[in-house]
Amino acid sequence: MRRRFIIVWFVLFNTVLNIQAQQSFLKISSFGAQGNYGSFLTVAPKAQYLRDSYTYFGEMFFESELTSREHITTAAIPVWGIGFFFGNTGSKEYIGHMSGLFPYVKFPLFSTSGFRSNLRFGTGISRIQKTYNTLTNHKNVLIGSHINSYINFVLENEWRLSQKAFVHAGLGFSHISNGSTTLPNLGLNIPTAVLGVRYAFHQSTGTAKPIRDTFSRKIFYTVTTSMGVKQSPWIGSNRYIVHVLSAETRKQFSPTGAYGAGIMLCYDPSLMHEVSEGPIEVFKQNDPKWQAGIFASYTRIMGRLFIPLQLGIYAYNKYPVHFFYENIGLAYNASDNWLVTIQLKAHAGQADFIHLGGGYTF
Repeated sequence: MRRRFIIVWFVLFNTVLNIQAQQSFLKISSFGAQGNYGSFLTVAPKAQYLRDSYTYFGEMFFESELTSREHITTAAIPVWGIGFFFGNTGSKEYIGHMSGLFPYVKFPLFSTSGFRSNLRFGTGISRIQKTYNTLTNHKNVLIGSHINSYINFVLENEWRLSQKAFVHAGLGFSHISNGSTTLPNLGLNIPTAVLGVRYAFHQSTGTAKPIRDTFSRKIFYTVTTSMGVKQSPWIGSNRYIVHVLSAETRKQFSPTGAYGAGIMLCYDPSLMHEVSEGPIEVFKQNDPKWQAGIFASYTRIMGRLFIPLQLGIYAYNKYPVHFFYENIGLAYNASDNWLVTIQLKAHAGQADFIHLGGGYTF
């Protein structure tokens, strides 16, 4: 009997704790929906005819405030969330519908008692219904794979309707591509107008209680290495493993932001020179396959989660790509020194490849 009583007590105690934890979590959480309406952009003349309608997709999301002291600043409470979207790409005949799942973070920019302006950034995975096929869908020159990466930015303005109900409107931008793992990969770049509603389980104003902002003002040095897969130069050609090594120096200027600079070294065996006046699709492959660049960076910091943004120029590059390059992605501090990363390297907004890796901070 005593043993049975202890077991029952233990189960009830854990149940109460779980209910309290859920209630506490719900007190800082909310859910909502929004609609996106726009049209995808492309500079390739051969892709203009793919657009047979406007792009429209709906989104459902669940989000919660970050309340850990390592995240809160005196300015405002950031928000993390997860969203699901489904809708029309803007090419019903050749690309079809799209869907995806992505986590995001939302940074308050300005707030009053009844109004708040936010910047939301998210990245995840997406699925395209119809891809390029040499026999059945050869006109789709934008997307070559069903599964792709998804990057989303939203600048929104939100108004309070009641203690728990909100409405928001703003501008969004979505990018869908596979990082050149499968060609074609011109990708979908979709600016949209956004309109949505949100219901909160709490009555928070979104501003944090004043606490002392503390952060290290030391200069940090980070070395990272990563790899990606890239198909080049044409559809159906070989895939190559690309290696990236970078070193960065970074200094925080606030609890949530840091500026930095660094160097990048990339070995990309897919790089080739087309033979001048030679037979079609003949490439010279003897040149060194190295690229070296220098970059400036801004890093958004949310506890152990980093969002690095890098803009660089090539100091050494013998191949016909854009003079500038960009790196955008996520990094997570698994410990005080070690971190894991996933980033997208691009040229003027056009994806080059996705690379995953890790690094060490001194």
